[in-house]
Amino acid sequence: MKPRLIVVAGPLTMKTLKPLSIIAYTFFLSACAQTPVAEPAATAQPPKTVPIPSEFKASTVAALVIETGLAGMLEGAKEADSAFMPPFFRYSLQVRTTGKIRAITSPHQEMANHYAITHSAGHFTQQFTHEVEVSEGGKSFWILWQKSLITPFEKEMKNGGAMNLRVLLLGARGQEVLFFAIGYKQTGL
Repeated sequence: MKPRLIVVAGPLTMKTLKPLSIIAYTFFLSACAQTPVAEPAATAQPPKTVPIPSEFKASTVAALVIETGLAGMLEGAKEADSAFMPPFFRYSLQVRTTGKIRAITSPHQEMANHYAITHSAGHFTQQFTHEVEVSEGGKSFWILWQKSLITPFEKEMKNGGAMNLRVLLLGARGQEVLFFAIGYKQTGL
């Protein structure tokens, strides 16, 4: 049986989780991010672009899995099954870290590469060369970590501790939810 590749187009289609082609999905994102919104001719205002949310929503991993519709995909997912999220899902997570860092693993690198293709974001995903182990609610997982955050993290968090982590939801592979860490702040020991 071939692995499933699911690309989620946004909250309105989350419930169906029907696979979309990468080309259709890329077209969808391009249209959302770049297509001007038509204004009535009488107003004579310059065209506006569709706004993309930029705020980081405070959440937990368990809550965002349900909110985004990934819960249905994760249930019964095989190891090679993948789901990608559009870059609109930004979260602030309160997590603990052991201070462990490792080079990005092959499956996670593959997910980042596919994300780069579907989002035309190769310049962005190339910045993620490592992973950091974090835990929330007693469950540990690895977060893709930006190269520029490694040195500060090693100085500040090498012995572990609590932190507020700013992440971009990448999607899921098998039953594992994946994130890009784009910022953090130490909040305690």
